[in-house]
Amino acid sequence: MARSLAWVCLTLGTTVALAASCSSSTAKKTPRQLADAGSDATVGGAPDTNIGGNATVSASGAGAAGEAVGGDGSTSLTDGWSSGTRLRAVLQVAGDAKLFKVWHDTQLDIDCSFSFDASGVERCLPYDGDGSPGASYSDDKCTKPVAILEPGVPVPAWVQAPPLPFACHVGPRYLAVGGDVTITNLYSNSSGQCLPDGTIGPTQLAKTLGAAVPESTFVAATATRQEPREKRLAANVRHAEDGSRQVTSHVDLQRVADCNPRLHTGDGYACVPADLAYIQTFFANAACEVQVAYHPGYAHQTCDRSPKLIQFSKPNYTDTYFEVGSQVTGTVYRDTGTCKAYVTSGDAAANYFNVGATVPWSNLAQLSSKNEGTGRILIQVLRGADDELVSRETFFDTTLDTACNPVRASDLKQRCVPSSAFSANVFADDKCTAAVYAVPIGTALPADLVYLQANAPGGGARIFKLGSKVAPPAKSWQFNGVDCVERTVFETEDYYATSAVAATEMALVTRETE
Repeated sequence: MARSLAWVCLTLGTTVALAASCSSSTAKKTPRQLADAGSDATVGGAPDTNIGGNATVSASGAGAAGEAVGGDGSTSLTDGWSSGTRLRAVLQVAGDAKLFKVWHDTQLDIDCSFSFDASGVERCLPYDGDGSPGASYSDDKCTKPVAILEPGVPVPAWVQAPPLPFACHVGPRYLAVGGDVTITNLYSNSSGQCLPDGTIGPTQLAKTLGAAVPESTFVAATATRQEPREKRLAANVRHAEDGSRQVTSHVDLQRVADCNPRLHTGDGYACVPADLAYIQTFFANAACEVQVAYHPGYAHQTCDRSPKLIQFSKPNYTDTYFEVGSQVTGTVYRDTGTCKAYVTSGDAAANYFNVGATVPWSNLAQLSSKNEGTGRILIQVLRGADDELVSRETFFDTTLDTACNPVRASDLKQRCVPSSAFSANVFADDKCTAAVYAVPIGTALPADLVYLQANAPGGGARIFKLGSKVAPPAKSWQFNGVDCVERTVFETEDYYATSAVAATEMALVTRETE
């Protein structure tokens, strides 16, 4: 579960605006036993974008407005997905535990995730978990698109066209990859103007881009329907033309709002409305006294819609929520040290709302959380008020006693790496192997701080477990991604020792295609 952040998903597997966690519950025609630990955003599914469940966010945002179930749509998807004749579920497997990751298109032999195509149809578009080649223009009129590839990366048959200015419910085109081309300067039209966009790297390769790939090449979604879950929650289920199905989010029937699981410190989980406005630095009056909430207009999940709830973000899952008041139609002001009338520079479709009454956490659809399954790796499962399965969130490592996520570890193997929002970036040796955790003197450590994560010199992630407070080291260093460089030891900091967790101590995660 990602920490509480303002988030809006643009298109899954492509672009994310603000901070994201796109959720995805999971489901299947043939129910599985919980002991088999089937799979769940972000923030919110699709590939590695869980908000709080193994369910993917529907690009259509159909949700509460989706069709009620009928016919075969009423068959509950117990695991959150059902493979079709062409799209097969790709699962991340750790021991007996399995989580949905992405779809595999067996006809095209590519992984894919659902988002809007250039015609506004939701399709399973190519997804590359290691990063797709970028696309830019090679001329200052933005008429000659080129793909930029890293050395050694296989050349795909097609790539996304260079990005254009955001348009509601309009996604990318895919262009056929051509031959090599020698270029230096790159240009972008993402703002609506053709502007310089840097230069090609010394080891990068450029390929021409040609004709657009027909959109019918990719599997289309046909409908989003609601399936009952428990008395307050229903599930949004995306149906695709090959017969595949997947839970994309849930519906709070009481609030008539799409929602996704979120954690609140001390209070557990609830299904929080997905379409949020955010309390930031905007006000309704020239003295910046009457605060208003900002509702983004540059994301598919929010454009042409009104927010269902207002969020005030705080650290460590302590966000507060408010009802949505009336829309502000007059001048909006922003306080950046001086209160001034605000003119947006990049989100002309945004709108603003007055802040209503506080919404107690207990007023949202409550969810229980439990680690279920057998073996070393379990699945964190969320259930509704009637003990109905809502989503499968993440792996839990019983040996390391922590939630964990599939990540490439320092041995360059995919492993279940302890979940951590904390970084190890200070070291007590000039090889950057002995991490210490530094905080301002007297700072209380977060209760959930157990593991710290750092980049490994050869790639992948290193994990350190927090120890006790120690005397300040004589010298300290930082790893800048390439070198271990000396830093100042500050007398105003408290230091804590750590112990390294070897990559081999973390469980392996493999890929399985149904």
